[in-house]
Amino acid sequence: SPTTAPKTRLTLHELVVAYMEHANSYYVKNGNPTSDIECIKLGTRPLLALYGDSPADDFGPLKLRSVRQLMIDEKNLCRRTINKTIGRIRSIFRWGVSHEMVPASVLNSLEAVEPLKRGRTEARDPVKRRPVADTSIARVKKLVPERTADLIDLQLLCGARPGELLML
Repeated sequence: SPTTAPKTRLTLHELVVAYMEHANSYYVKNGNPTSDIECIKLGTRPLLALYGDSPADDFGPLKLRSVRQLMIDEKNLCRRTINKTIGRIRSIFRWGVSHEMVPASVLNSLEAVEPLKRGRTEARDPVKRRPVADTSIARVKKLVPERTADLIDLQLLCGARPGELLML
């Protein structure tokens, strides 16, 4: 019987590269990449810094917690951003499972890592955004072209986002 070479184990770096190839064609709107691409890239940096050369099928909850702790300690990310990033990392593994690159048991174990909860973590919570003072808006309107000032007025009246108004 012919012998076959042993299959090499997929590293986390290789899994992320394969996922990014998928993401670059999936996260596209009107022919342009969405902001998800950059969020995924930024989110995978701590993962790859700690475990990039490790086999993907050895990645588990303790390693995911270590990645999360790095986001708290060195990146100073807020709690919600960290939770979203951990969700994106799980999505990479979910995609890997669906393409038979990673055993389902890896994803199942990662799902056990609970999200950071408000007031129960050392991760900072985001600062609440406050409305801009009317006096500041009036000063800006004096500096911008008339059409932009009109868009500011329309936005104040209807509460639409700037991008939504520009699409009109």
